[in-house]
Amino acid sequence: MNYLYKQLDKYLPKNYFLQIIVLSLLILVCSIVFNISLFEILELELGENTTISELEKGNPYWYFFIVVIMAPLIETFFFQWIPIAIYKSFSHTKKYELLFTILAPLPFGLMHSYSLGYQISIYVMGFMYIIIGLYYSGKEKNYFAPIFFIHSFNNLIVYLTSFL
Repeated sequence: MNYLYKQLDKYLPKNYFLQIIVLSLLILVCSIVFNISLFEILELELGENTTISELEKGNPYWYFFIVVIMAPLIETFFFQWIPIAIYKSFSHTKKYELLFTILAPLPFGLMHSYSLGYQISIYVMGFMYIIIGLYYSGKEKNYFAPIFFIHSFNNLIVYLTSFL
């Protein structure tokens, strides 16, 4: 994990806001490539997100508020911020960081139970969010904000593509 953090330090812009933009775009591209690979190789389907399908039928502003603001806010708090805070309070070494990084996104992925393909895809997103959270928490910076903004950006893309 230290190698990854060093690479982030090396290639990310120094400006915090620009870092979030770069990470958002990087995660979006990784997500697209991973999903295409996952579905082509394993022939898994995403399935239909029934929550989004129901929200799409209603007020688009309410749909935006739920998908782009509330869902990332609540999910980031429960599935990334709390686990990282607990891990940081009990672990004073990086000995179990890789294990934590692999296990912590499981509830996030399992909660999105629309299909196996969807769960795997969301697990990978959660994995990347945990890495970002650990990266910023290791720098003694607020790690909630970057995860929340990146998560919101990804959900904004989902929101926008739902109208295509």
